[in-house]
Amino acid sequence: MALTNEEIDQIADKVAEKLDKHSQSALYCPIHNVPVTFDGYEGKWWCPQGHWATPPLKSASELPQPTRLDAEVLTWFERDRAHVEVQDKRTEETVIEWWDEGVEQAFEDGFFKSGRPFHESVLDYAEHLGALAPWR
Repeated sequence: MALTNEEIDQIADKVAEKLDKHSQSALYCPIHNVPVTFDGYEGKWWCPQGHWATPPLKSASELPQPTRLDAEVLTWFERDRAHVEVQDKRTEETVIEWWDEGVEQAFEDGFFKSGRPFHESVLDYAEHLGALAPWR
């Protein structure tokens, strides 16, 4: 069932109001908490998980706190500079980050582990600090 141009305009107006209200650039599937895209031909919101997303859609401010499953650890090391960041994969926003002395201190205090367990240790520390919701 195709929507009329008037119905599509009404939907677009409602979406614009929601975006203005929350000052966000994306809406999220209420089931999977991933960004949805508007299909103008069908007049529906498409979730990348493979289904049509039905309102009410969520703005980024309405998403639950990220867990380690939603997080990605990004690093940058160069000579005397160091940066470790935990980023929310759903919104690409920084959840928590450490620079230079903060990275060094986390290693010295035993929160960050060298080698293969490094990423897991960063996520563990982010959970410990409350930046990520507990997952287990």
